[in-house]
Amino acid sequence: MQRAVEHKRKQPESVTASAPKTKARKQDSHLYTDDNPSTTLHGTGFQDSTVAQRTIDLVQKRSLTYQFQVINTMFHRAKHHPHPNARMHGAMDIFSKWLEHYPAKKKQLPDYKKAGRAVVQAYREAVENNQLQLANNDLLSSEPFQEALRWAKMYVNMPPGKRLANTLTCEDPQEPDMESLRLTNLQKLVPDDSKDRDSKAWRSCEEKHKQVSDLHLQWILWGFSPAEKQALAAVRTMTSDQR
Repeated sequence: MQRAVEHKRKQPESVTASAPKTKARKQDSHLYTDDNPSTTLHGTGFQDSTVAQRTIDLVQKRSLTYQFQVINTMFHRAKHHPHPNARMHGAMDIFSKWLEHYPAKKKQLPDYKKAGRAVVQAYREAVENNQLQLANNDLLSSEPFQEALRWAKMYVNMPPGKRLANTLTCEDPQEPDMESLRLTNLQKLVPDDSKDRDSKAWRSCEEKHKQVSDLHLQWILWGFSPAEKQALAAVRTMTSDQR
């Protein structure tokens, strides 16, 4: 009994909110279902502290969103288990520590507002149809650029409602998902300062000859642009007409 009281006190704020009693049975049942068996990450669990730490290690390459989904689920599976034991409480300790730091980690993530799929598709097609004139033509054949094109193709073909964090980039569910791959590459490409972003986004500031820079094009292929949707569409149309 004392052990259970300790866990009630130690639970992080992000996971202590309880559902109404009328929904408890449905919520507990959902904890034990697998909504996406084809993409399930095997080896996770909550049997003891060793398995809990292995679970955290298994998801470390995935996006923070996915990490939270898995770790929070395992925490609650242990919490609501019909026959809890001391080993499960050890697992809860491990998960609880991670969950306590989750809000701070989430707050530190850069905010790269997603560009619409129509915009990404338009620029991807423009690249593949040689409708864009790059300052550095060697960029097209580089592996980082090709990776951006592959990501853009996956992004525009995602089913409606599908989240980036729950979309795999390869058959191995331990490898980065769409969200983590996007974030990693944008952190390499996008300046932290917003003014610096704006200055590097365009090859020319004259409206008549405005065209996205090579760097901005890569941002767009990774689903990000500091420009408004209408501005991007106008520039894309104008570039096509000029050719």
